[in-house]
Amino acid sequence: MSAGRKFLIAAAAVLLAAAVLYYPFKHRFSKRAPALINSVHAGKSVVLYFVNEEGNLVGLDRQIVSGVTVLDDIRAIITEESSPQKKSGLLNAIPAGVSVRNVFIDDKRCVYIDFERALTERHGGGTQGELLTLEALKKTIAANYPELDFVKVLVEGKEIASLAGHISTRGQLKVR
Repeated sequence: MSAGRKFLIAAAAVLLAAAVLYYPFKHRFSKRAPALINSVHAGKSVVLYFVNEEGNLVGLDRQIVSGVTVLDDIRAIITEESSPQKKSGLLNAIPAGVSVRNVFIDDKRCVYIDFERALTERHGGGTQGELLTLEALKKTIAANYPELDFVKVLVEGKEIASLAGHISTRGQLKVR
């Protein structure tokens, strides 16, 4: 057998072994953080969560203008979610008019949303109110960015103990 033929057989064996080893673990490689640069700056359909009259979260389809980056989009989504509602019977889960200071994503698929201090100052409080705010954030990220696994709430760039004294916001919140 020639050296060239031995090389081809060895190369084929290496490729086959790599494929066999990759297959059982391919699910680990399929969940990547979103590409940070958007290719199109057009309207984007998103799902936002609001509180209905019964005190439950409901998802609504909305259009946002896609930003330059995914981080811009997440900022726009959360800003829209905190905008005063025109549809009667729905309330904001995130206090109206609260601004997002910064957004970033780490290599463990966690999105950090840094709010201005108004998030805690304007929050109505109560266990149910805090749960609705945190669940709305989690559901919004899960619906619009399935490749992200966690969300972390910051205020003025710092971790906070809770939004209004009831539900811990220390650590990352699992979105699904």
